[in-house]
Amino acid sequence: MNLFHFVRQCARVCLGLSIVALSAGNVFAAPVTVNGMPDLTPLVEKTSPAVVFIMNNVNVQPRRKPESFQEFVSRVFGEEKDQKRETLPEEKEKITAYGGSGFIISPDGYILTNQHVVEGADELVVKLKDNRYFKARLLGADKTTDVALLKISSKRDLPYLKMGKSANVKAGQWVVAIGSPRFMEDSVSFGVVSNKSRERGEYLPFIQMDVAVNPGNSGGPAINMAGEVIGINSQIVTKSGGFAGISLAIPIDDALKIANELKLNGSVTRGYVGIITSAMDAHLAKSMRFSYPNGVFVDGIEKGTPAERAGIEPRDIILQFNNRVLYHPLELIRLIGESKPGEIAHFQIWRSGKEFTIPVVIAKKMTDGANKTYFTVK
Repeated sequence: MNLFHFVRQCARVCLGLSIVALSAGNVFAAPVTVNGMPDLTPLVEKTSPAVVFIMNNVNVQPRRKPESFQEFVSRVFGEEKDQKRETLPEEKEKITAYGGSGFIISPDGYILTNQHVVEGADELVVKLKDNRYFKARLLGADKTTDVALLKISSKRDLPYLKMGKSANVKAGQWVVAIGSPRFMEDSVSFGVVSNKSRERGEYLPFIQMDVAVNPGNSGGPAINMAGEVIGINSQIVTKSGGFAGISLAIPIDDALKIANELKLNGSVTRGYVGIITSAMDAHLAKSMRFSYPNGVFVDGIEKGTPAERAGIEPRDIILQFNNRVLYHPLELIRLIGESKPGEIAHFQIWRSGKEFTIPVVIAKKMTDGANKTYFTVK
């Protein structure tokens, strides 16, 4: 063998070893299959330590402390005249009202979960897979999107999950859910993405899956085959209250944006203009002699809102929002919601065959204790 052939052979061997090494290092990219199905053992062993069980403790009706024997005797047989009876102090009874799931997203202890998992809590306790317990601090929760952010503190780095990109999710991809359904901690289920963008939420779409989740899975991660989180398990579609083949996850791209705002401000600020909208359909378009392929129909305008002040009217058709072409009312709701209060947004309007642009000052959307919406304008 001459020198040229020797070098070429060495290069082939080195290249082969490099490919093997890369394959071995990326254990989730191509899972080992058993009888044609992926072996999830390495993925679960790697990711499950970062999935937590969340105990929501609520203080319920106060109760009186048990009286002593002397207090009992005094109550039954009477007290001496010079003895003043003490008022027994009250103490609150603590119960575990709910158990849910969550997952650690950074080594310093930030945890994502659902808002409904932590709702009403007087105390939140997080349990890790290794049986360590931590008292958690609620940094913020957003009821509209059902996202909450917690923080725990540890003397050493905590296990955490890598975030994926929900924008890259495709129907048919394998996905794993890990959580605590019905208080059964560290449970694993497996299935596929059924639809990457199921419109069931006002401010975000959901990832639909056929992965078995049940009450208690809420707040846990939906994980792809690369070991990355693509969503937060949030809802099931069911008539029985148990899993019926349809589960819904909050896309992680949206969840992280919300979590960042919760981390900074403790709440999420959304824009508001006061427009009531509906989708265009063929019958409505024909009756209005509207031939565009896009547009959002204005059903009504809330009194005193920025939309009314700016001159938008019922039966207008909104073609664009800040040069973004609109096809569905939810697109407009989300674009307005993402706008900063005080900004001026430009609505391209179709009215009676004419097109024009109306500038509208974005207000701040707020909700009171009765979940009634009101707004403020800078």
